[in-house]
Amino acid sequence: MNVRLLSIFIAALIVFGSTAADGQVFKSKDGYRIEVEFVQMPECPINISVQSTDLNRTPDEQSIMLKIENTSAKAIRAYAMISGGSQHPNLHTATFPTASFAAGKAIYRSIWPNSQDHYYFFFDYILYADGTTCGWNNHHRSIQIESYLASRQKAIARIKDMASKYKDPDEILAELEKVGAYYSMDNPGLPNPDTIKRMPRSAYEHLINQLRHLNIRQKDAIEIALALELETPEIVKDP
Repeated sequence: MNVRLLSIFIAALIVFGSTAADGQVFKSKDGYRIEVEFVQMPECPINISVQSTDLNRTPDEQSIMLKIENTSAKAIRAYAMISGGSQHPNLHTATFPTASFAAGKAIYRSIWPNSQDHYYFFFDYILYADGTTCGWNNHHRSIQIESYLASRQKAIARIKDMASKYKDPDEILAELEKVGAYYSMDNPGLPNPDTIKRMPRSAYEHLINQLRHLNIRQKDAIEIALALELETPEIVKDP
């Protein structure tokens, strides 16, 4: 991890560890205890709570279901969320290319506490559908998010051109608009350069795979997926 960002991350641990947060304490039948809290600095209109827990298992099987609520008045296009644990900090990046995380809605994400006794969460970066942002972006996942979205836009433009040769192309394109979120998880700090290089590939791969598994117009969609894959070998292969 970059030294400057590491110091920021350690400082955040100290601040958050001494701040009264929206904390919740959970216990397992065998006495395992974990505190989960959410502290947002700077404040962003988003809320996290624990929906459910399963702590009565081995560390590898334990889970906590988070409920993440968009309490703003606008849709979220992407976010980078830090999960800080005593041993295993992680950075969770989610990108909603078309089916944005709508205002007033909630999504659910699982984490694995691995028998840690304390977990806290905050959002380092939130990108809204109108282009505005919230958060410090200290971990620079905006670079990764922008690369994915820009590459996806190019892929969609090419798919539109290909689909125009088929009957009722809007039917195929409308189904693609239902694509779910792209999630990734890595260590806090500067983005891995290899991950950034893979973003165009990830964007194209997601669309190609979705075309191959489209619930309608399967024959046409598979033909488009194959054509897109064949004409973009430098994009869809590993960097």
